[in-house]
Amino acid sequence: MALKRGEVALKKLSSIVFEQFFYKLTGKINIFADKLQFVGAIYLKSGLLVHVIYRGLKGKAALKSLMRSMVQKNCSKISYIVEPEIFPRGICSMEINVNDYRNLLEEAVSESKIVSKLRPPGHLNIVLNKQCGQKNLKLSEIEKKVLGRTKIKTQVSKIYSELGADHEFDVTCALISLKKNGAISVCRDQGCS
Repeated sequence: MALKRGEVALKKLSSIVFEQFFYKLTGKINIFADKLQFVGAIYLKSGLLVHVIYRGLKGKAALKSLMRSMVQKNCSKISYIVEPEIFPRGICSMEINVNDYRNLLEEAVSESKIVSKLRPPGHLNIVLNKQCGQKNLKLSEIEKKVLGRTKIKTQVSKIYSELGADHEFDVTCALISLKKNGAISVCRDQGCS
């Protein structure tokens, strides 16, 4: 089975990371999107992945978000610059070895494929259920953001575009959770369900 462009880009990044693991290097892998826009960095110390920043996220959440977004967006214009670098101690937020990285990679790719199948069509309209406020739901930050963008009748595609392509996985999970908990309904021409 052929790999999608995003999976190829993720495989390329992973080969760079695995090389850093193998040679027990210390440094930083800068990640750039289209037109060399800086989007994140992976920090390694003596062959351990110790910190990741990606589009405002930090740590393991940033790493998984980076992996997922690469698979989901079918990236082809991602570039990397590897820099040997000494960095301050405070930047080390975790220690991920090669096996942990491999497990996170497999998990992120698997989750991305599953969620991409569950993503609702962009043309669907959703509405906020009026009874939602009475249920005392414990909402995640992304669920709060999705609800904040849900007006009288909101197209799913608008929610994805407003929250950004880098959050596709989280937005899809939030929409599924909110629908399951009755906080939102899908509106069709004949009414909402």
